[in-house]
Amino acid sequence: MKKTEINLVIIICLIIGSCVGNNDPMIEHYKMHKKWFEKNYKVKDMFEHFPKTCNKLIGAELVINYYKHDDVPNQSACVLMSYPLADYNEHIPCEGVYTTSYSAKNNFINNLRWSNKVVIDEKCNQFYEGSLPIPYFEQLNFGIGSKRVITEIINGKKGPILQYVVPDDLEVYVYKAKNGSFWKEDIAQERPDIMMNWQRGYSRGIALSKKNNVIAYWTMVW
Repeated sequence: MKKTEINLVIIICLIIGSCVGNNDPMIEHYKMHKKWFEKNYKVKDMFEHFPKTCNKLIGAELVINYYKHDDVPNQSACVLMSYPLADYNEHIPCEGVYTTSYSAKNNFINNLRWSNKVVIDEKCNQFYEGSLPIPYFEQLNFGIGSKRVITEIINGKKGPILQYVVPDDLEVYVYKAKNGSFWKEDIAQERPDIMMNWQRGYSRGIALSKKNNVIAYWTMVW
């Protein structure tokens, strides 16, 4: 009989509105997540493209999923942070290895909430040839609104999920992405088959909207 030990840690920080100042609590959460990445993940440059300050933060979602199944840890993590574009232009590298419009069809949108067995959006976790994984940006506050949607959970129950409005001109730049397992411990969790060879991996990059004057930074591992 298989033994499942639940040690689920989900840390989510959502900042609504424009926050001027140093955002000390968010800085501490951000530092904590960086330390967690360093402790549990082999790839060391996952945050090198992030700005050095949390000034004027618009929104953030910082999530760590962790539990054990048969004493084997299952993990995924995502850090998403948005800022006013005009204040962070200097932090934007010139080119990404992969660029796409978020509104385009055939985007490979990796929603890590499959860890919680929740079906949120049919467009998620479907690999398309030639694409690279990008975040599910509906989980990040861009400062232009939000809505609650009724989502069907795999066990048949339904519940409300908060989704944020994504800028319709959002352009996504993937700076680095690679498939494969880079965890320091083995990960046994089943991932959706439609993710193909990307059932394990990482990606990091930025997304920006000139119309709404916002830039988002992300890093995610699964």
